[in-house]
Amino acid sequence: METANLFDIVEMFCDWMAAAKRHDNGDIRRGLKINRERFKMSDQLYEIFENTINSLGE
Repeated sequence: METANLFDIVEMFCDWMAAAKRHDNGDIRRGLKINRERFKMSDQLYEIFENTINSLGE
């Protein structure tokens, strides 16, 4: 498996944001919780994503 880098993380986050915005009932926070389990995301990365969502006013 290829090692992830910062560009991969940023792209993943942007993809999730875009997916949430494509749907009338899209919820980035719900999606983040689902993807946390799916990708076995660390607590630290999850918190960074939450902080980013807050900074964007979502």
